[in-house]
Amino acid sequence: MASLTLKFLTPGRLNALLVLIFGLLVTSGIKTFTIWTQITDIYYVCLTETSGQYYHNPLALFAMHDPHALRYLAMWPLIEMSYLSGQDFATTYPCYLLLVFYVTSCFLARILSMLQLSRNLTATKFDQPCIFAILLLVSLFMNGRLAMVFLGVSLILYAQLSFLVQQGRRIRLFLVQFLGLLFCSVSSGTFTVACCMVIIFQASVLAVQVMNAKKLNKPSLCYLVFFAVVCAPFMYIFALKNLSFFKYSLSAMLLHGAPEIFYSYGVALNVLGVVFAAYCAIILFATMGWNLLSLKKGGIYSPIILLIGLSLCLGIFGYSTLLTMLPALVVLGAVGYKQYLRTPVIRF
Repeated sequence: MASLTLKFLTPGRLNALLVLIFGLLVTSGIKTFTIWTQITDIYYVCLTETSGQYYHNPLALFAMHDPHALRYLAMWPLIEMSYLSGQDFATTYPCYLLLVFYVTSCFLARILSMLQLSRNLTATKFDQPCIFAILLLVSLFMNGRLAMVFLGVSLILYAQLSFLVQQGRRIRLFLVQFLGLLFCSVSSGTFTVACCMVIIFQASVLAVQVMNAKKLNKPSLCYLVFFAVVCAPFMYIFALKNLSFFKYSLSAMLLHGAPEIFYSYGVALNVLGVVFAAYCAIILFATMGWNLLSLKKGGIYSPIILLIGLSLCLGIFGYSTLLTMLPALVVLGAVGYKQYLRTPVIRF
């Protein structure tokens, strides 16, 4: 009976079953997804007040110095889908999220395959459907914006791991990282994590290459300079936007994240500031050190280390930023579980 079930339950059929369950939850109203107003406001203004001029050319929003231009561009596939189909976002957004989760699961399965190969573990055909199921389960507890973030960091992880195992042309991996940054821009905190991850990784690779070869690697330097030049203006814009939103109050920013829990139990704000400043310094120092050590030893876990460390560090300012590390935790958990299954059990 078990063999018949396994023979019938192929990865394709399991994916179809997961899509069906997700569709039933959405159509029955048990789970709803609502796109955030920053996107819809721009969309409807573009259609009504400019006769669709900026809808047809979203890049024009950058010329208008709109702080939401980057995340509007990140959501462009959904906007195009809604416009061409004539359906509202309530209909197209869940479909788009489903597609995003599926693509994310495919990239995470590839990442898992690379990590398993480094530990002589065998990849299975059910890795991708299992990751897809985990992502859909997580989606039941969030509003959908993090779906784009998970895709973005998965693209960055995939590109960086592929570079370390020497798979794929470097220019293609460079473009994949750039696309990952775009998807992470739906939130200022997650975009900051992604930018820091890309810049620190490129800087670390360059540093290790210089230490090993005793000379400057010009391609690595060019990639580092490009990402720094591209990311810096947007990080500056997002920082100003957040400071303005929180009225330039660091305490208000702290209370937007995990420190709020301790504050609710009566811990003073100045104490929280000192404690979490020390916490960030320790996490950042440990992450940088471990990252460089991993690269120097030829390990491929550097991108995973960076993502988790930066999420833990910057996650004190927001829960969505903290959850940026979820894709890394999923693949690490899968590797650990398979390692556990392969380890012989000692019975006394």
